Amino acid sequence: MSKHRRDDRTCREPLLPATVEQLAAQERAAAPVRRRVVIAGAAVAAVLAVAATAWAVAGPGGGTAAPTGGWATGADQNYSDGFGDAPSPSRSPSPRPQASPSPSVSPSPSPSRGSGLAPSPGAVPAPAGLAAGSVRSLRIGGSADTYVFVADGLAVVGRVAPDSSAQARLAATFTVVAGLADSRCFSLRAADGRWLRHRDYRLRLDPDDGSALLRADATFCARDGEPRGTVRFESQNYPGYYLRPRDGGLWLDQGRRGRAFESESSFVVTGPWV
Repeated sequence: MSKHRRDDRTCREPLLPATVEQLAAQERAAAPVRRRVVIAGAAVAAVLAVAATAWAVAGPGGGTAAPTGGWATGADQNYSDGFGDAPSPSRSPSPRPQASPSPSVSPSPSPSRGSGLAPSPGAVPAPAGLAAGSVRSLRIGGSADTYVFVADGLAVVGRVAPDSSAQARLAATFTVVAGLADSRCFSLRAADGRWLRHRDYRLRLDPDDGSALLRADATFCARDGEPRGTVRFESQNYPGYYLRPRDGGLWLDQGRRGRAFESESSFVVTGPWV
């Protein structure tokens, strides 16, 4: 170094350790400081990691993440951000709709009678006056003087009035009993002791021969008629078939939808003519 540089007080030479021992001593003195810095940095990193994990689990809105198993479909989920899904507070799982039961269809009767089928369900209470042990007459619904009566062993319909003969009025009178084949239904007995039963779809009178067929053919279940207050008679062994007047006689006809058929097959239960 030149004499000029040595005399220049603005130039300072770095102080270097004179010996190896001094250098080692300086290193030992600086080590605790470096360790404290490293430990502090690691602690800060750990705190940041824990905070980030908690925020990711709780979601940006805070609270506890909703279980994913409680949602039936993707439509019930609200995807709000990239950290997962959270259900909308206003949405709740909709109950599954119940299938509406389909109305039962009564089978058509087979050519052989007396199948023993039970009457179709939904029996309605019989009108007041249609009770076992009572004596009644059946007037055609919508008519003022047309009644069911018997003639020559057949059930027919025609005019019966106070001025009719005693024989005609007696022929239009029936005793109501509990159904021969089903006590929940009814059977009608004429004045001469024979039973009103269907055969080949025509209503007629036959004596009780003790057969199950006659008992089934002579049993009819009361149903609501049209208009209200009238009654329809459904065959016990031909479910879905009803007593219906036509062509001057009384027949067993298959039921049809609509008020027209219901009205045509409805009867008014009246007091007896005799």
